[in-house]
Amino acid sequence: MLNRKLLKEIRLQRGKTQEEMAAAIGYKSKSAYCSIETGVNGVSTETAAKIATVLDMTDSEKVLVFLTI
Repeated sequence: MLNRKLLKEIRLQRGKTQEEMAAAIGYKSKSAYCSIETGVNGVSTETAAKIATVLDMTDSEKVLVFLTI
């Protein structure tokens, strides 16, 4: 299960906008990325890896964001 609140907090701490995240992970629009943070859409393993790379997440952040139930 995706911890959407923590994902957003980390993105903001890293100074990234939703538009920047969308572009960095290969999405065509901000709304496509926004749908991940709002829970409208889930996230694939591939996309999770891209997000983690763009945000330079630590291993513990990855677990807390992408693997916490």
